[in-house]
Amino acid sequence: MIPSFEDRLHACWTGKNLGGAVGMPFEGCPGPCWDAASPGVPPITPNDDVEMQLLALAAVEETGNWPEAAQMARLWQRHMAFAPDEYGVALRNLSLGFLPPESGRHDNWFRHGMGAVIRTEIWAGLRPADPKSAAILAANDASIDHADEGVHGAAFLAALQSHAFSGAPMDACADAAQSILPPSSVFRQVLDEARQTALAESDADGIRRIRNLFGHPNFTDCVMNLAFILFVLFRGQGNLRHSLHLALQCGEDADCTCASVGATLGILHGPALFDGWPAIPDTLAINPNFAAIQPPATITELCRRISAASQRLRDRQPLPWSPGHTGSPAEQHWIIHPADSVEDFPIELAAALNGNSPRPPVCFPAAFICLKPFCQPPPVALHLVTRLQVPEEFHGWLLVAADGGTTTWLDGELLTNYHGRRTMVPAFHRTEGGTTVFVHLSPGEYRLHVRILYPQPPFGFCVQTATRDIHPTTRILFRS
Repeated sequence: MIPSFEDRLHACWTGKNLGGAVGMPFEGCPGPCWDAASPGVPPITPNDDVEMQLLALAAVEETGNWPEAAQMARLWQRHMAFAPDEYGVALRNLSLGFLPPESGRHDNWFRHGMGAVIRTEIWAGLRPADPKSAAILAANDASIDHADEGVHGAAFLAALQSHAFSGAPMDACADAAQSILPPSSVFRQVLDEARQTALAESDADGIRRIRNLFGHPNFTDCVMNLAFILFVLFRGQGNLRHSLHLALQCGEDADCTCASVGATLGILHGPALFDGWPAIPDTLAINPNFAAIQPPATITELCRRISAASQRLRDRQPLPWSPGHTGSPAEQHWIIHPADSVEDFPIELAAALNGNSPRPPVCFPAAFICLKPFCQPPPVALHLVTRLQVPEEFHGWLLVAADGGTTTWLDGELLTNYHGRRTMVPAFHRTEGGTTVFVHLSPGEYRLHVRILYPQPPFGFCVQTATRDIHPTTRILFRS
């Protein structure tokens, strides 16, 4: 029996819910995560893979039309209570006056994160069997907090899932999605490699090949994780249990890859996907922060609302958002001193620490800074000095990260000391290539001094502050 649209939609969200719960305990693990060949049905817990899509549904229901950039910005600012990675960057940029797509492009180290690829099912369900329109809607949504491949990946997966509602097989869905990609997108290569590898390699060798081709230090990188998703969809041959097992062996952003695999297989195969499984809960687990948008309590209610909105808007074609408003960047001013040895503190540095440096400050319109111009020829160390201007009592987080070792002093007192050589991932809750520490600062000025060891171009550097609940803040000023 050929599944109806309603059957495929319900199976989509059941697979999304189930896959996210299966992968959640292994989020961030490098893989293989689990040796068991038969994942079961774990407890369903809140997951941003589902919750973020309820904002989009709220936007559609609020106006009875496709969302506008300003409307989505308001919903984000009103209801987003968590702010890791690109979510936090977008909220910071929105507070500075940047509207999508500039809110996703400006000063965003996480522009290629998974945060938009994980929220494509809503657009596929609202525009079933219309991959081009689904791609436009997903790209608009993605541009709030992503740019470049972070947007292309979301558009690609939304198009693939939308075409799957037509009943087409996986190969045809992938081809339809590839047709909407710009010629320069890396996802053209990702799709070709994933499809060929799934046919030519064993499970373990295929995963190893995909990791070698597209691996990334950031476990939420969308190119790497969407490559895993596509490999699993081709390799798993429509078997949900084996597919989830494969996704767990890939590791990395495992809750997201398992959720997207489950959702896509649900659209492709409908309710038959779950034959042989124990009962899967119809319940949605939603954080209380989203209560104001009246989230559905069950998958059945969610599907009813998506189906109704899809019917209401079927004759209205979505359009790409126009270029967004550019806000005022939060500048950082640093005085930069090269040094010839690790322990060498140049005479000029002492003057800078006393506020009398003969060197002019360098103004960066960003928190994520490229120090490549200061690494040629590579010095043994770089010293960076700034003044933190704290306007009010601050109890929050200070992140210092770089593509190399760093030592940080605050008013001459040692604050952080990191001598690893990992590529930085400047995330407050999972910092790589540096350290995040909790600080208490009274109103006033503080001298921040960072020593970077052996910087090799290109070289990334980041110092940021965040509130106690890890929302990036620009209230503390960086001045020379």
